Amino acid sequence: MTVDTRSKINDGLQIFCQRHFNDYPQNVSRLTAGANMEIWAFECAGQPLILRRHPGGVPPTENSGGLSLNHEASVVTLAYENGVIAPQVIGRLTAEDDLGVGFVMARVEGEALPYKLFKDPDYAAALEKFTNQCAEQLAKIHAIAPERVTVDLPTLSIEQNLTNLKAALDMFGVQIPVYSYALNWLEKNMPKEVPARLLHGDFRMGNLLVDANGMSAVLDWELAHIGDPAEDLAWLCMPSWRFGNYDRPVGGVGQIDDLLAAYQRASGQSIDRQRFNFWLVYATLRWGMMTLKMTDIWRKGLDRSMERALIGTRASEVELDLLLMLEDDAGLSGPLAVPFGLPQTTVQSAEPQISELLTAITDWMKDDLIARETGSHLFNARVGANSLSIIQRMTDYGPHFEAAAKQRLAALGVSHGELCAALYNGQMNLATDGLWTHLRLSALERLTMHQPRYAGLSVAREKWQVSQ
Repeated sequence: MTVDTRSKINDGLQIFCQRHFNDYPQNVSRLTAGANMEIWAFECAGQPLILRRHPGGVPPTENSGGLSLNHEASVVTLAYENGVIAPQVIGRLTAEDDLGVGFVMARVEGEALPYKLFKDPDYAAALEKFTNQCAEQLAKIHAIAPERVTVDLPTLSIEQNLTNLKAALDMFGVQIPVYSYALNWLEKNMPKEVPARLLHGDFRMGNLLVDANGMSAVLDWELAHIGDPAEDLAWLCMPSWRFGNYDRPVGGVGQIDDLLAAYQRASGQSIDRQRFNFWLVYATLRWGMMTLKMTDIWRKGLDRSMERALIGTRASEVELDLLLMLEDDAGLSGPLAVPFGLPQTTVQSAEPQISELLTAITDWMKDDLIARETGSHLFNARVGANSLSIIQRMTDYGPHFEAAAKQRLAALGVSHGELCAALYNGQMNLATDGLWTHLRLSALERLTMHQPRYAGLSVAREKWQVSQ
């Protein structure tokens, strides 16, 4: 962040605060340096406030699938007025403020970072209420009739959602067999449409503030749209939002049956488990496509941050999650038929190997650089160290895993691309001899390289009786 940027924010907020409070802003500080949104904290007239604006004040030129901040402000205001614990919108930026597009809202106290919420005993009592409070807030959001929304929101039918997923899979050139199978499964298991309601669209741990007394705010409404209420409930339970607590699907805190029961009490509407499971598979696959979109954004030069380039490796987490979800449905759960192990790496010469150089750099970053950095520099140093660790594992294990996969595909009589197409088109099914073993081994191989500490990996190893 440049001095000019801070000066510009201060100048603009002075104009805004004079207009709304006849006072001046104090203690202005930037909370995020994200590419999606700038978040600035400040105080004025004794009130803690938040400025939310597009980076540089300029909306992205590529459609991100989210709402404009002006539309988001309208939805947040409507939710607030209808009893949802959304922040109160104080006002929107105008041309006079010279800060671009954005709005100012009340700052609510609370913690959103899951690792802090899970580790700090001060939040234990609040988390006991979390599942019920999620159900209550979602019921309030879904009770707002779509015709009361004063701005245009996307209205997405089940069929349109699947069409969007297929288009994304084709656009990114995705060739992950389990993704192809999951999309085919979704098309075969579509539930009937229900009356569409207002959805938050990104209701999950990380977008929910929690204080010592319970949930204090529902944040980040830029993905709000009109659709099936079950979509919101399933998104909350998607495996990546469990943050290590894989056996507690509701945000890493609670259980699905408890969430659905609480939602029925709060809304008077029941959501059967089959419908919920459809949306959970959809949410998981959708997140996988979103991770790949991050890499696509990096490749196009729209955001060249390390995090954008790296996040696409999380697509392999989704691969494993989908396998764990769908194997019981297919009646194929059970021990892996063949052993899985890591190849042994050996030093081939007295000269340093690529893997050893990567280890040296990574160790320096972890032991020296990370220890000295703070703020965004610390974050980027951690991302860099993680990236190097992934490259090292890809270097050590990649050739071995690739050769093993080619042998399995040869036994199946298809190429990798042909397998993806056959699974999507239904020309092959999971009963094909050797196919389920191949898919599980592929997921284990890719995740072992990309994210070996992902919680779902230990779950899969135990379920499939894999030692490692």
